[in-house]
Amino acid sequence: MTETAHTDAEPAPRPKRGALRRYGLRLAQALIVLALLDGLADLSFYAARTIWLATPSPFEVKSRAAGWDDYRERSVPGLGVIVEPVAGPGLHVDALGVRSTGAPRRNGARGVLFGSSQAFGHFETDDATVAAAIERLRTDINVTVIAGPGRNTVESMLNWRHLAGSVDAPDFAIFLFSNIELYEACEPPPPLPEREPALVAIPRRMLRRVGVTPVELPCATPEARTAAVERSLYELRAALAFGRRQNPHFAVVVAPLLYGNESNATLLLSPLDAKLVDSLDLAVLEFRKRLRAENMPGVIDLSSAFDGNGDIYFGDSSNHFSRAGADQLAARILERLPDNFFGGRH
Repeated sequence: MTETAHTDAEPAPRPKRGALRRYGLRLAQALIVLALLDGLADLSFYAARTIWLATPSPFEVKSRAAGWDDYRERSVPGLGVIVEPVAGPGLHVDALGVRSTGAPRRNGARGVLFGSSQAFGHFETDDATVAAAIERLRTDINVTVIAGPGRNTVESMLNWRHLAGSVDAPDFAIFLFSNIELYEACEPPPPLPEREPALVAIPRRMLRRVGVTPVELPCATPEARTAAVERSLYELRAALAFGRRQNPHFAVVVAPLLYGNESNATLLLSPLDAKLVDSLDLAVLEFRKRLRAENMPGVIDLSSAFDGNGDIYFGDSSNHFSRAGADQLAARILERLPDNFFGGRH
């Protein structure tokens, strides 16, 4: 064997220990930098997301009363959201979470209006709520607002009972049913798990936005919509039975919603996901059909009371009423209630 052949056959010399250490050190440094970047991205992304979710839109800021700057709320298990006391321009809530209608108490029957943010009059002034509009149309009655944003039917009923010993016994009670249960059933799951790393969450969110990763809509199928409607009707029947046990002068008013192909709220619905709106339209239409078929005594169906004028009667894309919407709904409620409904103190 020649010297050249012998040299070619020899294995390559092993790397020195110093080189291995350098490679290991660089790898460790790269992992540390990646971990720091991931942590920074986590902090920045979720902080920005929290601020964005908590920041009202320019439309909301422009349209709401100055008193809403001091709006605060807390959550109580079983009772839902309780609005904290506030006394500002256009927004007055006492220590019990009871909202003012902006008018002094007067002689006459006393009643309560309760429900979720539609009944509370979210982002509107005290005198622009449904309760205030009822008082303007019926000067012989008083309406106390014990509603709270986001309360479902069970929470609304339990709040009513919870306050029974703290407010005057009402001569009448009106529950404004906003169908929170139907919306919760049809709302897509949160796109971002709370603890998902930002370096994973950001690409996932982008893929979901451009449609590569489809959004799962719970009410996309007829079977799912029927199940959601069944749940809402069950809650409605339970509310009616519970309310009648508390007060014989009790009525459930099914409130209008942006969804259902009858509101024509094109301006308000345009920022929302079109597929979600379509699925909610179909679910609400099925609910209305079933509700009409059951014809429950004590239930006033005003779900289509706005007659295709959603952009006038709703104030935002969250189904909150404008002042005109509150006035319209109050008038329709009084048209449907029997003459003896407000019987009581005079």
